[in-house]
Amino acid sequence: MWLRPLCLLGVALTSCGCFGGPASRAYVLSVASDSAPAQATAANFPSLQVTTAALPSFLDNSDILVRHGPHALDSSPTGHWGERLSLGITHALAADLSQKLPGYRVSLARSETPSGRRLQLEVDSFDVYPDGHCVLAASWAIVQKSGDAPVTLGQGVFTTPAAGVNHAADEELVSAMADTISQLADAIGSTMADDH
Repeated sequence: MWLRPLCLLGVALTSCGCFGGPASRAYVLSVASDSAPAQATAANFPSLQVTTAALPSFLDNSDILVRHGPHALDSSPTGHWGERLSLGITHALAADLSQKLPGYRVSLARSETPSGRRLQLEVDSFDVYPDGHCVLAASWAIVQKSGDAPVTLGQGVFTTPAAGVNHAADEELVSAMADTISQLADAIGSTMADDH
């Protein structure tokens, strides 16, 4: 007698799983690569350690947040970050810099070489809008590992235009954010190239 209600409950739970909407997909900001990044491996080349980016606490989670108006943020119902956003930005920036700075050994790991430098990034805001328009405001310091005095300071606002639709898909939002980080890497790379 009790077997039939249990079977009906199982069918109901299965139906909820099947018709609960699209599954959430995980995203990362760095691009997958089939090979190791092309970067300098010579021992006499300086190293650049990219430290974990600092960003506002409300951004540093696994939600893909879309800004609506001056104060509202919505989480994407169909996508989330595969890692905390601070780590995602750090990994994407290090990957971009390894391509843009062939005269440096770029890594996330601490290096003990005396010629090493450390990149410290502070993200002031990183907003993506429903149409795919994205704005990143950040400042950075490049510090010689042998001392605390910055070698280079920089700041900037980097923008990726709208995707041309009213409501961009998660893939388009993530792509816009990755493009904006690439612009940041260009700015950092140009100051490092001038200083190298």
